[in-house]
Amino acid sequence: MKPIFLASVILLAGLIQAQTQLWQTFIDTYVTFSSPRAVKLNGDSILDIVIGGGIDGSPDARGVVALDGANGNILWEFAADDEMFTSAAFGDANGDGQVDVYIGGRYGE
Repeated sequence: MKPIFLASVILLAGLIQAQTQLWQTFIDTYVTFSSPRAVKLNGDSILDIVIGGGIDGSPDARGVVALDGANGNILWEFAADDEMFTSAAFGDANGDGQVDVYIGGRYGE
């Protein structure tokens, strides 16, 4: 039993790779309760990040932000009149082949 367990541990240790931080970015916005979600937005093979932000009762120029997964640069941002606090969902609502982003905010925004 010990040799099988030891072989399993060695095999698993070989499969686990350390993660390396490739980039970091600072977004000048309020706090967020939105979890970042990954999706392909810009046509490359790397997942991009969409996150909501803001604070209850305050407009924010960066209510929803999409970040390039390759380098952390802002792909686009969308202003919101109030806090965007849900995690984004994705689909193609109008059938144009482009990813549409859905995210919820306070007061039905």
